[in-house]
Amino acid sequence: MADTPIQPASGSLAANGIALALALSLVITPVAGSLSATATAGVVSQATSTAITPTVGSVTLAGVAPGFSKPTVTAMVPTVGAVALSGVASTLAQAIGAVSNFDSVDQGIVTWSGIANGQVGTRVPPAPAYGKVSLQVTGTFGSGGSIKLEGSNDGINWAALSPAALTGAGFFAALGANEKPRYLRPNCTAGDSTTALTVVAWFSS
Repeated sequence: MADTPIQPASGSLAANGIALALALSLVITPVAGSLSATATAGVVSQATSTAITPTVGSVTLAGVAPGFSKPTVTAMVPTVGAVALSGVASTLAQAIGAVSNFDSVDQGIVTWSGIANGQVGTRVPPAPAYGKVSLQVTGTFGSGGSIKLEGSNDGINWAALSPAALTGAGFFAALGANEKPRYLRPNCTAGDSTTALTVVAWFSS
């Protein structure tokens, strides 16, 4: 960069300059009078954050935090009447085993012990043949206790025999003239928690 001389004709010379980033060399030679040289420093401005204020009213920014809800169990109540669910517990029938004591093929004793309400005795007789039978009942009948005789030829399908059911200790009436089924069994059809009966059958030819 070259030096440039400035020569005013008369009077004074005022030189104003703004400093730049690059250096500038200025040589001034007055002919007459005086010389005044001034410099103005450079101004660097930076961006500023300016709040915005409305002249009338105000500006409001509001937010709603997101919400998370879990599912709830809602009871269903009928508007009229009610819903009732009921079940019946299953029951298992227990057969009371018979104890047999046969003196020969055509006579002997069979005993069922501890027959409770709703229980039956296992089928008898184990003997190949019998001519007649006498059955005696003892034990506790309890409230409303009752026991009857049943017969079957196939051991699966059972029918009540003609002797009336007993509601107290004693003997069953004799079987009917046409009642000589292959199998017999006692059946306790009524009673309470105290019912416990023993039936003893005497088979003979």
